[in-house]
Amino acid sequence: MRHLNRSAIGLCLFALFTCCSLPATCPAAVPSSSSSSNSLYSANDNDENFVFAYDHPRNCRSNEYFDVAGFACVECDEQKNLVPSETGASCVCNKYSIYLGQELDSPRCEPCPPGTLLTSDRKSCIPCRKATATVDANNTCSCGPNEIKVERDASGELLKSLRCVQCSESSYPSANGYKCLACHNSSASSHANCACPITSHLRIQDYCFRRNLIDFMDIRNSYLVQFGRESVDSFYLRKELRLSAYLCKANN
Repeated sequence: MRHLNRSAIGLCLFALFTCCSLPATCPAAVPSSSSSSNSLYSANDNDENFVFAYDHPRNCRSNEYFDVAGFACVECDEQKNLVPSETGASCVCNKYSIYLGQELDSPRCEPCPPGTLLTSDRKSCIPCRKATATVDANNTCSCGPNEIKVERDASGELLKSLRCVQCSESSYPSANGYKCLACHNSSASSHANCACPITSHLRIQDYCFRRNLIDFMDIRNSYLVQFGRESVDSFYLRKELRLSAYLCKANN
C-alpha cells in the first residue's frame, strides 16, 4: 500500500493549481470549490480516502508563498528581506539583499549598504560610480543611454565601484544593460548605433561596412561554378561569398 504524507500531497496540490502536469505519484484528486478562502481536497489512494482543508495558491497575497507541507499561504518576512519566489513556492532574498545561506527553514539575507546595489550575480554589493552613474530611488544604478554596467575586471574580481563603459559604434547595450551586443542582427537595425548611413557605409544582409573596405569584385564570375562544360550560378555563393569576403577584411 502506498502512503502519501502531507508534504507529498501538498506538492500534488501545488502542481495541480499552478498549470503544471500532475506528477504520476499523485493520487486521483478532485478539488471542490468553496465560497471561503479554504477549499477541500479529496484524494483516493488504494481505497483510502483523504480529505484536507487547504488554501488555494491563487489566494496567496503578493507577500505570501504557498506552503506545500501545510496547504496554506505563508507570509515572507519583509523584516528579514524576504519576498516570494517567482514560482510562489518559497521565500527568497529580495533584489536589494545578498543570500548568505539558510537559517532554520528560511534564507538568510543581508541588505546592501546605502549607496550600493546588488550585483547581477546577486553575490555582492557594489557602490555606484558617482561620476557617471547614480543610485536612484529604486536602488538601481543608471548609466548613459549608450553605456553598459561593468561590475568585475577581466579576472573576475569585483571592482571598487560600478563602471559605465560606452558601447562601440557597431554595438548597442543589451536590455539588462550589462553587455554590448553586435549590430549584426536584424532586430538591432533600428538602434541608433546600428544605423548604416548610405553616404559612408554599405549594408550587406544585416552587416554594415565602411565603403573604404569595399572593392567591388567581379560579382557575376564569382558566383559561377564550373560543372563539366556547364557554368552554374551558385545561389549559396551569391548569398554568402561577398559578405564572407568583407567580414574577413573587417577582421570579423
